[in-house]
Amino acid sequence: DLVEEIKLPNQPVDDGVLFRSDSEESSESNEDVFGETQSSVRRKSGVLDMKRRLQQMLAQTSTNALDLYHNTGYTQRIARHPWFDIAVMCGIFLNCIWLGIDAAWNDSDVLIETDPIFLVVENIFCLFFVIELSIRFGAYKRKLTALKDIGFVVDLILVILMVLEIWLLAIIQLATLTGNTPSTFNPAFLRLTRVFKFFRMVRLVRLLRYTPEIVILVKGLGVASRSVFFTLCLLGLLIYVYGIAFKHLCKETDVGKAYFSTLSQSMFTLFFTGCFFDGIPALAEMMFQEHLILGGMFMSFLLMAPLTVLNMLVGVLVQVLQVLSQCENDALTATFLRDHTIQIVTKLDSNNDGNVDIEEFSRLVKQPGMVKALHEADIDVTALVSEAELLFNGQEKLSIDDFVAAIQAFRRTNSVTIKDLLQFRRMLRKDTEEVLRHQNKTLQKSVRKATKHKRLY
Repeated sequence: DLVEEIKLPNQPVDDGVLFRSDSEESSESNEDVFGETQSSVRRKSGVLDMKRRLQQMLAQTSTNALDLYHNTGYTQRIARHPWFDIAVMCGIFLNCIWLGIDAAWNDSDVLIETDPIFLVVENIFCLFFVIELSIRFGAYKRKLTALKDIGFVVDLILVILMVLEIWLLAIIQLATLTGNTPSTFNPAFLRLTRVFKFFRMVRLVRLLRYTPEIVILVKGLGVASRSVFFTLCLLGLLIYVYGIAFKHLCKETDVGKAYFSTLSQSMFTLFFTGCFFDGIPALAEMMFQEHLILGGMFMSFLLMAPLTVLNMLVGVLVQVLQVLSQCENDALTATFLRDHTIQIVTKLDSNNDGNVDIEEFSRLVKQPGMVKALHEADIDVTALVSEAELLFNGQEKLSIDDFVAAIQAFRRTNSVTIKDLLQFRRMLRKDTEEVLRHQNKTLQKSVRKATKHKRLY
């Protein structure tokens, strides 16, 4: 009855299906247990492989600077405060707007000769970013680790350029003033220093974390760059082949003299006219008027290059963005759960070991803030509480990262995989063996008692 209850659809019942060896389980994981076609299995496995690679890439590239900060002190308290982050983001946004205002209305090459409003605002922004960088640097537990944070290094370079331009260069200009001569600096050098301020636009990258949609698009372009490159190579090959063909076939014709006189002109025409649909009706009409074969070849190029290859490129980008979006959502959910778990576990950690045991877990799920965070992350709290032993998997305690990873297995949107079925089979086999072992012990004990009772009577 137990075998009949858990058997998979469209599969015969096998009494030994629950008690196969690990080698048989690994070989069966590659079989089509759900009756799907081989092409569908390959497509899904390809998507899963892409998702796995993206998750590994995101895990390697994502670093949290807050983990490198002190646990005590005023600077780390300020750097960790949400209002500090909001103030920095507002400062970056206002500075980028000010750069546009400065480029539109400030024509002076020398800062000390500009209008007072520009001088005051530039000094305010410079002081703001110096203070912000000093607070972040003071919050690091080990100062040398700040140089390993790419974001901090970029901000450090931008602040150094800002100080050199606004403070140091202004002091040198004031020191070199003689009478009515404004400065002894080369005007070309002064104009070059003004270019440095536009490097501050790099700080806009820090604003991207508040717009995950843009982050997904940017990362999608990087992930799909290899597929895009080979798709464009295929497009270039088609343009090259058809360019040679039209160069020879349209020789000494009106359309050839106008559009296909040389190989470079043929490829130029096919690329801009054929791929970007610029003037296709006029060119197609001329090709058909010249000869029916030329018109047919041009239509075949349109079907192969812009309609097929470019749509393939769109399909590749859509698939990559879909998988990347799911990976980003999983990463954001893990970060959200990790932050809330750390805040609550820090208060409930009785032994101060930074881990979560079964007792701390029972107190953790009773906290309203943790329950709210689990619901927002789409975690099945009821199943999580009822299957606490499955969560710890026989271990006494889990680290914060392992605990968050185990919690994510209880998301309602998770789909069942072959790995889950095999894990369920192993657990069921283990429980069944324990039940049989207990029954054997009970039976042997009953037999011994019956034998002893028979000898007495």
